[in-house]
Amino acid sequence: MIHFPPLAPLSGLYRGLVHLRNLSYDKGILASAKLPAFVISIGNLSVGGTGKTPMTIFLAQALHKAGWRVAIVARGYRREGRGTCLVSDGKKVLADLREAGDEPLLLAQACPGVPVIVDRNKTHAAAIAVEQFNPQIILVDDGFQHRHLQRDLDLVLVPAAFLLQTPRLLPAGPLREPIVSLRRAQFLLLTGLTDLAPSRQHHVWERCQQFEARAFALHFQAQALISLHKRETFPLNQLRSAKVVLVSGIAQPERFHHMIQTLGAQVVHT
Repeated sequence: MIHFPPLAPLSGLYRGLVHLRNLSYDKGILASAKLPAFVISIGNLSVGGTGKTPMTIFLAQALHKAGWRVAIVARGYRREGRGTCLVSDGKKVLADLREAGDEPLLLAQACPGVPVIVDRNKTHAAAIAVEQFNPQIILVDDGFQHRHLQRDLDLVLVPAAFLLQTPRLLPAGPLREPIVSLRRAQFLLLTGLTDLAPSRQHHVWERCQQFEARAFALHFQAQALISLHKRETFPLNQLRSAKVVLVSGIAQPERFHHMIQTLGAQVVHT
């Protein structure tokens, strides 16, 4: 767990600003927009990866398959384009990596039939989704801190270890909000729970009881190998005894490395 103790005083200031902002929304001083769709936020408390995008893909695919009209909105972090970008209209991908950003482009490629819209202002992106596609359900990728948009469900992915040893807030630690903010969530999705000893897992479940949200353990599992060029899929058993070089662009690559090794591959370089 990364900490920068010299920055602790700044974390105290940051905590105060976060508390003031959340209190303003709780008391109605800052208004939230209500849209004519069922809004589900998939978010977390920390910077870096907890699996929000894979969970968004999973939900979008499942809801679309069940017959719901679904749209996805995202910020498009570090994309070169500005303003609103229609990454996909549900029929085809309309933007490239620079315009959309890497995660929205992945969402569009993985979720055919589901429009994907990016905008720094997620409320604006959601309003455009309603206007152009009339979705029944809007999924907001990384939406927990975007309180300007009312949501009907908040799903929050939480590393289980955070509930045992709470990290510091930014900039001394990785948290964007204190753990107490989980009281706003309806569902807690615990990641990395099985990495802990059974006794520590028990303590995690006990800690979850202080929140009204229902808590579930979340597991990520590899499904197939996919060619980057032709998008062809291959069975995972092709990794057995294969020598591989791993290239990843995710915040916490250790689990990815471990997954590849458990599939029988020999990692020669990362």
